[in-house]
Amino acid sequence: MDNFDSAIEQFQSVLQDQIKILGPKDPAIIATREHISVWNAQNGQPERAIEQIKEFLPDAIEIFGPDDLRVFTIRERLGIFLFQNGQFQESTEQFRSLLQDGIRVLGPSHEKVFSIRESLAVVLAESGQIEQGIEQFESILQDKINIFEPKHDEIEKARQDLDQFLKEYGPKANSKKNQC
Repeated sequence: MDNFDSAIEQFQSVLQDQIKILGPKDPAIIATREHISVWNAQNGQPERAIEQIKEFLPDAIEIFGPDDLRVFTIRERLGIFLFQNGQFQESTEQFRSLLQDGIRVLGPSHEKVFSIRESLAVVLAESGQIEQGIEQFESILQDKINIFEPKHDEIEKARQDLDQFLKEYGPKANSKKNQC
């Protein structure tokens, strides 16, 4: 943890210098703030990372525009950090909103959209909506089969992801069905 703390402290210092030199609305400042939030999350402080992203996300939207891929990545990180902090409902809402925007702006076959869908599936499963998570991964596989050539790496990756997901969550889904 000391290395993270030291890096965060040093980048906080860099951030202050950047603000003095570049002004508060420079794209480099958004990148530095994003890095600091990621390190806070990796340092076991997702709640701090959530606060930080919520603080600078409006600036990122103002600088890059709401439909910029960098803004989508920041929003995706927010969903991940909410998940890491046990805020499953908020994380699910974040990913669903982001998925709608991603499909609208990037199209349904963009790699970022697939990434968002995968994250949503995991959040759904972790929040007890295992069947919906499984359906999401099955849907991702089917969409990749429809988009890519039969031997494409993305199809194999989707199959592996679904298999791994079923190993992790399938027994939980089956045990819930048996309880009903």
